Amino acid sequence: MTPTELERKLTAIFYADVAGYSRLTWQDEAGTHRILSGYLDLITEEIERHGGRVVHFAGDAVLADFASILAAFETAVSIQRELRDRNREFTDENRLEFRIGLNLGEVIVDRNDIYGDGVNVAARLESLADPGGICVSERVFEQIEGTVDAGFDDMGAQSVKNIARPIRCYRVLLDGAVAPSRSGLGAWITPKKVAAAVLAVIIVAGLAWWESRPHMEPASADRMALPLPDKPSIAVLPFVNLGGGTKDDYFVDGMTDDLITDLSKVSGLFVIARNSVFTYKGRAMKVQKVAEDLGVRYVLEGSVRKAAGQVRINAQLIDALSGTHVWAERYDRPLDDIFMLQDEVIGEIVRALAIELSPGERASTVAAEAAPNMEAYEFLLHGLELRSRFNWQDFLEAREMFRKALEHDEDYARARTELGNHHYEAWRIWGENREKNLRQTIAFAERAVELNPRSARPYVLLALAHKFRGEHDVAERAARRALDLGPTDATSLAGLADYLRLSGNPEQAIALMRQAMRHDPYFPAFYLAWLGHAYFMVGQYEDATVTLRRGIERDATYVPFHLFLAATYAVIGKVDDAKRAAAQVLELVPGFTLSGYAGFIGHRHQLDLDRDLTALRKAGLPE
Repeated sequence: MTPTELERKLTAIFYADVAGYSRLTWQDEAGTHRILSGYLDLITEEIERHGGRVVHFAGDAVLADFASILAAFETAVSIQRELRDRNREFTDENRLEFRIGLNLGEVIVDRNDIYGDGVNVAARLESLADPGGICVSERVFEQIEGTVDAGFDDMGAQSVKNIARPIRCYRVLLDGAVAPSRSGLGAWITPKKVAAAVLAVIIVAGLAWWESRPHMEPASADRMALPLPDKPSIAVLPFVNLGGGTKDDYFVDGMTDDLITDLSKVSGLFVIARNSVFTYKGRAMKVQKVAEDLGVRYVLEGSVRKAAGQVRINAQLIDALSGTHVWAERYDRPLDDIFMLQDEVIGEIVRALAIELSPGERASTVAAEAAPNMEAYEFLLHGLELRSRFNWQDFLEAREMFRKALEHDEDYARARTELGNHHYEAWRIWGENREKNLRQTIAFAERAVELNPRSARPYVLLALAHKFRGEHDVAERAARRALDLGPTDATSLAGLADYLRLSGNPEQAIALMRQAMRHDPYFPAFYLAWLGHAYFMVGQYEDATVTLRRGIERDATYVPFHLFLAATYAVIGKVDDAKRAAAQVLELVPGFTLSGYAGFIGHRHQLDLDRDLTALRKAGLPE
């Protein structure tokens, strides 16, 4: 990303945090949290009442922004006065008091969050405030002096952590007293200066509103790249890693993937696949643009900070068509509670969108698998990240990560599923021992089903592995069960389509593959090969040709595109085109033979295999 691509705006920044929060939670964790929750509700209401926006929560901290610095100041004063009244019922030892810092500065806007020096200064001002007090920067003071019912105490230039220059700041005197500052502040407050300050506030507010206006513009159904589904639709954007550096990216990405997988089990919800949403990782994209690109109404976004055995998560669900927040929450939990936390997020989304769960979905939690050992989970996520790099060495290292996950938790169903998938890919993609790897695929998938019978993916593996072993009745039962359990999971839909196109059901394969492609608008190129072949099998040759040519445009090195295109051209009588496509196959795979194809393709019915072979012979491919 180049600097010109970063969205910036001038804004009033509000930062609040609890003084002595760690001590209070140590004394009474549950009681402190109950009080904090109520106070955070009050703070949120006051921010929104004054026209501000809560950017995010981080445990006991609140970050917000305002178009008007005057509105931000009035919010801070109102909050502190209300909290002071509420705190009268508590002793000094258990009183929960916020400190608030206010700054005016330019920020970077990314995924509805704000970053930059302006935010850092606001946080440092908060740390300089008294418990129950407010500290403002010099820029804020200059804008509001003489226009508000409060006094100020000049604290001078303060040196603070991670800010190179000293910050001149002012303590707010909430009772209206005016402390001497800058050689007698009261002596030079004049009507003219008040009028100038008001005008400056209006100008700053106008500039801030103008800069932020495009960001708040709602999405349009007319601009959707794909038609909106007839049920609630959602894209889960990759959560932002706030832990510093990239070492925890695997964890944050894995958590995002878990949310997508679990939401895909809800039949009343349309969910965009991981493959498509992760194309937005690290990109500054407006929510409404994402919604229009993917053809969805709702977008879930958030951030994760993982440190010292704790995890802080901020999440918000946005209705892109209205530009409003449907639900937002902050979580500050021990790392071991990550699975329970994910379940809570899923439940909140289901409730916020009023999704009607089926009896089977109500009978169990959305994420039915028991929480694994944390070390096992970490190894699993490392393995998934390694396998996504798609090279042989990382593929082998991924297998070791999955094995280590099982060493830490032998009953971890997902680790067994991924090891089963690993063995399937070892044969299907990398060409390792077919029979051995298919046996291992079935063994791991069967045990995964025993441990978590509500997960679709091990059933997909069973369907594919049994099909290639010629055990078609078993494969079909597994395929049907997978479809019941993963009605909106793109990976499951595509896997079932692959099974069905080779099992005598190409019409259903086409329907399922098109569903998979709608759930995954940036789908892998090989989906087009499977779809093109299915069109060939039902005699829709024009659709087959268009689809396979589209695939070649995306990846001209993928052999099945040329192979199925050769067969299609041969059947419709375009023999020269068929021979050119066949020549591409032989160029990419010099040792290609029809007998090798027959042993690899996995057709259930001989008639379907004969149709392929007849067309490929006509195209000129060798026996």
